[in-house]
Amino acid sequence: MIYKAYMLAYTDNKIRHIDVPDHEFTGDIKVDLEKVFYYGQNDFQPQPFPSLSVGDVVEYNEMYFYCDGVGWKKISKNNFDIYANTPLEKRREVIKDILCRKVVDETCTIYFNGNDKIHCDDGPAIVYNYGRKEWYKNGNSVS
Repeated sequence: MIYKAYMLAYTDNKIRHIDVPDHEFTGDIKVDLEKVFYYGQNDFQPQPFPSLSVGDVVEYNEMYFYCDGVGWKKISKNNFDIYANTPLEKRREVIKDILCRKVVDETCTIYFNGNDKIHCDDGPAIVYNYGRKEWYKNGNSVS
């Protein structure tokens, strides 16, 4: 199975094709993405640009996954386009905004920063919103 990796951490949108042997493909997103990371290293599939790194994005079954410091973060196609079209020197700031998001479920507003729950309508929480810090309490901005 060939995966497409967008080398956004250190290059201007180069694409790396990463071949994961079919017999190692499991259909489990987490396992498969770890295989993509493994085979995306120049030690295993040498290419003329850096190995797959934190800050790169892999396309998996028409979904986009940001390679984080630990694991992967799913991002929307729209957020991928924003990240990919941001100048290289500003991408870290933009991805921080993308990964720090507000999610509304049926019971309350929950704020997440990566995988860490920050707040569930019971106290102030800081959320980065396109480079600006904003404080929220009970789902309302208090900044």
